[in-house]
Amino acid sequence: QSVEYFHHRHQVAELSEQMRVEAQNNLPLIRESIARLQVQAAYIQSLHQALLAEKPSGDSVDVHGVTPPGGSVLYVSPSRAAWSAAQSAGLAALLPAADAKLYARLDYNTEMEINGDSDLHQALRTLISECARAQYDHANPAVQRITVAHRDDLLFALEQVEGVMHGIEGSLRLVEGGEEAIVAGVHSLDEMYRYQNAALRRANLGPMASFYGGSRQGQQLKVPNEPAATD
Repeated sequence: QSVEYFHHRHQVAELSEQMRVEAQNNLPLIRESIARLQVQAAYIQSLHQALLAEKPSGDSVDVHGVTPPGGSVLYVSPSRAAWSAAQSAGLAALLPAADAKLYARLDYNTEMEINGDSDLHQALRTLISECARAQYDHANPAVQRITVAHRDDLLFALEQVEGVMHGIEGSLRLVEGGEEAIVAGVHSLDEMYRYQNAALRRANLGPMASFYGGSRQGQQLKVPNEPAATD
């Protein structure tokens, strides 16, 4: 029993270190993903403004596209390998309950972000289809004439993309805060929520914060003093 006890203790310590290393490696990827997502969101907003720049004339309206900012728009979702492996190997059951809840919650937040990626691809496909249907070249800054009905459909599609992007950033911020908490060595959900709340406050999500549950999370995570972010 003593040998088994110390073996399990070693396994728990090893898993905790794996989670810490994975969190530390995830943080630069998360922050780069947020930066790229913000560039994409700014471009979508610029298209929204371009479509509203001129007043309709009858059933048509003159609009223009916006030259894309360039650069990579791809980003990598945070790794979940350490926790997934621990669950598969039955090591998660050896953890203290507080630690297990913390890791499970962070895994759930990461899954939200991954699901958001799928939603974004679908929203972008719809937007591209609407551009083709309206014969609107979104990357061409020259004046183009389209129908008001097509313009309105494009605006609706853009709003869907914007909403999903805000949702993904919110999820990424929650994961960022959770990873910062693990790197800092916290061992409870309440402690992790402090870091997630601080990460959410760094986001500029405006009224779309409620899209991913940000308002509810904000109420849940309020604390008097926020911790400093870790690198």
